[in-house]
Amino acid sequence: MDLNKLISLTYIQFVKELKDEAANHKISALIDAGLDDGFPDDEKIQFSKGSITASNLIPMQKQLILEKSLKYFLEGKSLEILPDILSGVPVAINQKPIVTLNKKYIVDGHHGWVESVLVNPNSRVEIYDITLNIKPIEVLKVIQLSIATLTTKIPFSENIGTNLFKINENTFKKYVENNVNDKVLSLMNKDIKSLSDYLWGNILLLRKNNKPIKNAPDRIFMPQVSKAKGWDKKLKNGEINFKQPFKNTNELMNHLSFTEFLLEKQIATLRDEIEIEIDIDTTKHAEDRKSRHGDDNLISNEDIIATVNMAMDEIAERQFKGLDSLGRKYWIHDKDNFNLNIIAQFTKNKDKAVLRIITVMRKKDFKGSSDTYKITI
Repeated sequence: MDLNKLISLTYIQFVKELKDEAANHKISALIDAGLDDGFPDDEKIQFSKGSITASNLIPMQKQLILEKSLKYFLEGKSLEILPDILSGVPVAINQKPIVTLNKKYIVDGHHGWVESVLVNPNSRVEIYDITLNIKPIEVLKVIQLSIATLTTKIPFSENIGTNLFKINENTFKKYVENNVNDKVLSLMNKDIKSLSDYLWGNILLLRKNNKPIKNAPDRIFMPQVSKAKGWDKKLKNGEINFKQPFKNTNELMNHLSFTEFLLEKQIATLRDEIEIEIDIDTTKHAEDRKSRHGDDNLISNEDIIATVNMAMDEIAERQFKGLDSLGRKYWIHDKDNFNLNIIAQFTKNKDKAVLRIITVMRKKDFKGSSDTYKITI
């Protein structure tokens, strides 16, 4: 299995493929190689604990099952924490925080969350938050990879029950009337009709303000973190290999430097590429910029190459780690070379990556555009 290809699949395809491969020890070892890919820190994920207003969260699955959420409240199984839910004191339904992404998206704990938000939209829930600059659907893949290394399988959850996003008003209210506990009515200070009206109103708010993410998967495909103890520890440590490079790490480590490896494998002869681009690509503009400061302060090709070479470690590493992509512009400032500023763009020419020089200037207070990444050498 090609890990790069696997991660690029749509989420449902990804889960199905991973399910078939999870028991393969070679595949598991590859996924578990985040600390051995030459960049031991690039896949470390930050987690934090806190609380948030329940109605600010967005579900990541299509179904919210009535029988797995509001049923427990109606039957009085949440009586101990009901006063806290009503008063806005942070709660952990079933003594578990909601696992979230960037304090916005629900990764795990949907049913505890929906119980709280329907009882009181202004309630607060305890969260265990993942901070990661990634699309919501992609974080599910990362978590599934971690689970796969611990369980050698992908656990699934049953998708049985009544979806709160689909239930009609009459059916819902009849369910409330048939299942509500008298102690719940007393604590809520409502009779059966007013409680069912109140809860239905909150379901309408839920449908309006807390719609699932686009392309949200069915509940059955969601990560089951409770069945894989230590899934978060692996992600905190950076053990799960979900970013390139995925392989050939021995080859990388045998090189004297990262830049040497990248120049050989991806950029080819950088020096020649820069000289060619300066001479023939930007035509009159770059050439004019090189001589604009007078004959006594020319910007030579040697100046440009020397300055760019000093920035290449950082440029190459950012490209290789996926922090930047092709097309990224860099502003390189060499204060020791009479404030030489170079604007360059990392592009592709057939099978080669090329750092193309756009413009050069000597200026102490030069301002790069907002789409440039500044490197000071």
